[in-house]
Amino acid sequence: MENEYNSKKFKENLQKYEEGQKVGKLPYMDADDLTDIAEYYHNNGNMTASREVVDYAISLFPGSAAPLALRARIALHDDENYNAAHEYAEQIADKTDFEYYYITAEIMLVKDMANDADTYLKSCMNGMDKEDINDFTLDCCSLFTDFEYFDIADKWLKRCNDIQDADYQELKGRIAINNGNYKESERIYDNLIDKDPFSTKYWNGLASSQMMQNEINDAITSSEYSIALDPNNTQALFSKANGLFELGNFEDAYNYYNRYSTNCPDDESGVIASAICMFNMKNEDEGIILLKRAEKIAIKEGHTTSLMSIYKELAYAESMRKNLVKTIKYIDRVDSSFQNFKDKTQVIRGYIYLENQEVQKAEYCFKKAMEITKNIDMIVLGIGIAYYDNGNIESAFKILTQIKKDASEEIIYKTYPYIASFYHKKDNEEKFLKYLKLACEKAPEDTRDVLGELFPEDINPKDYYSYTIKDKSK
Repeated sequence: MENEYNSKKFKENLQKYEEGQKVGKLPYMDADDLTDIAEYYHNNGNMTASREVVDYAISLFPGSAAPLALRARIALHDDENYNAAHEYAEQIADKTDFEYYYITAEIMLVKDMANDADTYLKSCMNGMDKEDINDFTLDCCSLFTDFEYFDIADKWLKRCNDIQDADYQELKGRIAINNGNYKESERIYDNLIDKDPFSTKYWNGLASSQMMQNEINDAITSSEYSIALDPNNTQALFSKANGLFELGNFEDAYNYYNRYSTNCPDDESGVIASAICMFNMKNEDEGIILLKRAEKIAIKEGHTTSLMSIYKELAYAESMRKNLVKTIKYIDRVDSSFQNFKDKTQVIRGYIYLENQEVQKAEYCFKKAMEITKNIDMIVLGIGIAYYDNGNIESAFKILTQIKKDASEEIIYKTYPYIASFYHKKDNEEKFLKYLKLACEKAPEDTRDVLGELFPEDINPKDYYSYTIKDKSK
């Protein structure tokens, strides 16, 4: 679709539509052209404009598949309204149109009915023309990949005949990232870029592969190529901001998050990230203003899941300002709105109480969290980190080393940087090196967060151990 946005025809249609909008006389275009404009606005975060165009298209062409499918997706994802999405989908006149198949399956996927969607789409292939099979299977693979059902997506990919197709290779690269085959994914995107160096999608994919390998500077460079091709490419702007943030360059990261938010005014994620940059730059007042702005966007757009992150960050910010009353108010909002997270909110309460030297209240919260949780190891990890962050490394070490050996690998790996830090502070070089090596191998991102101040900024956290060994041999 990105090449279509750069085409002369699309640019002319977009200009024609926007000029007509300015004078209050919308131009007549066919349904597909109007849907392309609506998708362009939607992809760039301008939800209001997207709705206006697609509703105009539906008014001109009732029953047309393209605009109705897009309108159903907006209802499904932006409004979180399953019933409205279903109603728009059922207005599609031709029930054999592929767009009808896709949106019907997509509604199932949003309802966590992946196997039903898989069965339904396979049934749609009965009697399908052979020349349509390859495109259909690629689209189905893309759909399951978007929803992160990678096992099902891989099965659809294997049904494709044209393995040299660029879309096939791009999907193979996305699945490889999920499977942890980052080098393979990087190789695929490098090959795709060799054939089409003007694709922002490929540069963004390469940046994702590099970011997952903690090749932060390379990921930033790839994002910059994408931005050079399209200065308003939102994925590239956000990716570069994330890279800068990881390097501790909070001022520049803030600028790119802000650029993202300008292009995506209805998405609060860039505003939240900007706020966190402000906190890291010790500007709590501006950070809180940004979070309250993000809260308004999330409420307006119905993005309830974002509110948990917003209230958590507001709680931490007010705690930093020693305003315990407001801090608890925001934690209470999380507690009342997210019933399934009460164990996590108890850990947050404990963290806040520790930060405010209310040790007994903190211990009560931690005990409560352990009583009600269904994932004891995750909660123990959170409690250990709370003690570590608040300067009690002895308690942190004692707690983190109690995590069971049969805990998930992800949780065990996250303990390594903290244990390494403990031994470093205790001048136990042998055990420090042992756990530093494990931390670098298994949890490089957490290792940067916990131990980054011990190393030069330009060193990849995967290389902290080798850097230390080399430095000691001098």
